[in-house]
Amino acid sequence: KLSMMGLSVASSGYAGNGMAYVMQLADGSLILIDGGFYSSADRLYAYLRTLVPEGKITIAAWIITHNDGDHSQCMATFLPKYGEEVVLEQVIANFPHSYGYLDSGTNENSAPLSAARATGCKVIKAHTGQKFYIRNAEVEILYSLDSYLPETLSIFNNSSLVFTVEAEGERILFMGDASDEAAEILTNMYGDYMKSDILQLAHHGLRNGHGLNMPNTVE
Repeated sequence: KLSMMGLSVASSGYAGNGMAYVMQLADGSLILIDGGFYSSADRLYAYLRTLVPEGKITIAAWIITHNDGDHSQCMATFLPKYGEEVVLEQVIANFPHSYGYLDSGTNENSAPLSAARATGCKVIKAHTGQKFYIRNAEVEILYSLDSYLPETLSIFNNSSLVFTVEAEGERILFMGDASDEAAEILTNMYGDYMKSDILQLAHHGLRNGHGLNMPNTVE
């Protein structure tokens, strides 16, 4: 079962949850993808309890596409508050070191991964080409910051992990906020191999502050 968390719209009209996906696997355990803002923790936990009403919630993997507040920061508040209610087996991410940010405009921090390490779970730095076999799901990392090197990261969204999740004969392509340059690298590397049943449109399907469309090609 795949669910996308709905928008929480404040009175100002601002959508407050960012990106959060929940996949329930065959044994009832979960894969979480991103999670949203700091303020999304209660909503996320409440939804997880609809899937696992009793006992501890097993999160077989929590995948963070990139360290922007509307994607990663829920983890920083969720785990300290609800860590006793869940079993977190592993976190999969690839956050660039600060020297790689340069002029990319991020102001995020290490709080999400620090919260994860405090639980004692495995924290895995994902790299292009890796595959993870999680219960009845297969996760394949198609793009990470490795694929962008040796260029200097100038748009932080290009640090997004891009990956597929395949389970029960269906394939989903998650793009996080991958920007134009990442999209070009992906199409050059993979072409038709990226074809999937479901596509998570990069950057919420919107333009970003750099005036770029994401992704930049129909391909």
